[in-house]
Order: sequence, then structure tokens, then C-alpha cells
Amino acid sequence: MAGTRAGVADLAAFRLDFQQWLKDMCERDRRIIAALAAGEGTGEVAGRLGLTAGRVSQLRRQYECRWLAFQGEVPAARAC
Repeated sequence: MAGTRAGVADLAAFRLDFQQWLKDMCERDRRIIAALAAGEGTGEVAGRLGLTAGRVSQLRRQYECRWLAFQGEVPAARAC
């Protein structure tokens, strides 16, 4: 079984890719993504930013699809 920890090269590549991916996002999206990435729950993010929990869940799925398309894991046209 392979280890679950990423190597230094993988972490460096992620940091570069993630920053590049975020450049295409508006400020509100970047705030939501940062909060979710920091471990805040859907309800916490929703309450703090004046959204519903359902909307935050929808956005989380959209962000996931956009990330996968950015990474080339799914064609952009098929991304959710």
C-alpha cells in the first residue's frame, strides 16, 4: 500500500497549481474556497458570508469540478 503523504515535489506542484487556479476566481469565491480549505464547515461559511448552506454546498461542487477540469482530469466541457 502506498503512503498517503504527498512528497515535497507534489506539494510544491500543488501550491503552484492552486495559486494559478485561484487567479480565475472572483474575490468572493476565493474567500469561500479559503474558508472551506481551512476546515470550516458549510454552515459556518454560509453564516459568515451571508449565504445559505445549500448554496455553499452547490459552490463546493462547482469548485471541485473546476479544479478537476483545471487538472485535466475531466474535459472542461463536461465539468459538471
